[in-house]
Amino acid sequence: MLDIMRLTAIYESVRALFLSIYEQELPAYRDIAMEVQSSTQTEVHNWLGAIPTMREWVSERIIDKLSAFEYVVPNQDWANTIEIPRNAIEDDRIGLYSKLIITMAREARNHPTRLAYQIFQDNPTCYDGKPFFATDHSEGQSGNQSNLITGTGNSLANLIADLDTADARFAEFKNDRGEPIMVSGAPLRVTHVMTPPGLKAQFETIANAQMIQNTTNKWAGRLGVIVNPYLTDTNDWFALDLSHDFKPILVQIRRPATFSEFSSVAAEHELFHNKRFLIGVDARYAVKPAFWQTAIKVVNA
Repeated sequence: MLDIMRLTAIYESVRALFLSIYEQELPAYRDIAMEVQSSTQTEVHNWLGAIPTMREWVSERIIDKLSAFEYVVPNQDWANTIEIPRNAIEDDRIGLYSKLIITMAREARNHPTRLAYQIFQDNPTCYDGKPFFATDHSEGQSGNQSNLITGTGNSLANLIADLDTADARFAEFKNDRGEPIMVSGAPLRVTHVMTPPGLKAQFETIANAQMIQNTTNKWAGRLGVIVNPYLTDTNDWFALDLSHDFKPILVQIRRPATFSEFSSVAAEHELFHNKRFLIGVDARYAVKPAFWQTAIKVVNA
């Protein structure tokens, strides 16, 4: 018969392994997402779309108001549970499950990254009520703006031409006062591409080759390549500006992944009725589109 002291020791060992992996691995989503902390079930983000700028102070100060949009983002509950058979505990085979615990920790850390990548595939509604990628984004005096571009094809020459088009489109984006969006003294620009696996080789060539087809490649050394395995269309890709704090994705953390507390009553119940010992992790957070101005989709037929 398994006693509670032994079960507690197993729990502490598994928990320590989980935390050692979880805490040392930085989440991959930080490259494409802004992380904000949440203190309640639902947050209202009325700052999205409001990029502040300096202006001449003539008489009274002009106060930059927050965006007119109220972006309501409810937190969601997430969980992952695995079982260790009672026989494995009795036979001192817990070590066989270490790789499963390591994988569990990495999945818990990077699950928001999965959700962030899926946004580029699913194209959900953004803070302005439009699809994340749309031809008619508008706020204040900006006029209609599109973060969709029709591509010219997937040869190296085509991809380079479409990168140039996306770069120019970024520089044309305007804020709610009808002024060009400038961040850190520069207009928006292409810094990264997000590509389906099938275009990875072409974009890595563009990102690294000094010469392409006997022509100097101006994108060499200035283009990051992000492979998104959730993209199902092998011809479409995304140009991103990830050079500043305004990111395409919002990761709202109410409670990060937390290892479930040990309960001797629950443990004894599971062992007696189901011949297993349960290990669980749960969290509360939400992942949504953020600044559409930092992401352009290039669509090829």
